[in-house]
Amino acid sequence: MTGGVEYAVSTERVLGVLFVLGQPGAVVANGVLRDELPQRPASIAHGERQYSLEAGLRWDRELFLFEKETRVGRLTRRGIFSRHIEADLPAEILPCVRLFIVWLAILYWKRNAAALGERP
Repeated sequence: MTGGVEYAVSTERVLGVLFVLGQPGAVVANGVLRDELPQRPASIAHGERQYSLEAGLRWDRELFLFEKETRVGRLTRRGIFSRHIEADLPAEILPCVRLFIVWLAILYWKRNAAALGERP
């Protein structure tokens, strides 16, 4: 709940998993987390804006947020076994959507760790 507004996330299977962030009567954002572990693990749509999460050189610890071809944000795990995440995301993105992006990154890292047989 943000500012008295309750948000919910629902899922559907498409070329990966489609997550929809919504509030009563409206879709706020949606994101697709792909089934395989690609260089671009997720895409996010928020209104007219399209973003993608892309793995950095340290794919197990770093993701970048792109809008079209411009890097606009970064999410970093402090260490392979750390549960601490630093997120540098644009202030113009709604707080609930920024949290949604962080959540998608966490899901990516958890799946990635599971695929490698590590602790998420």
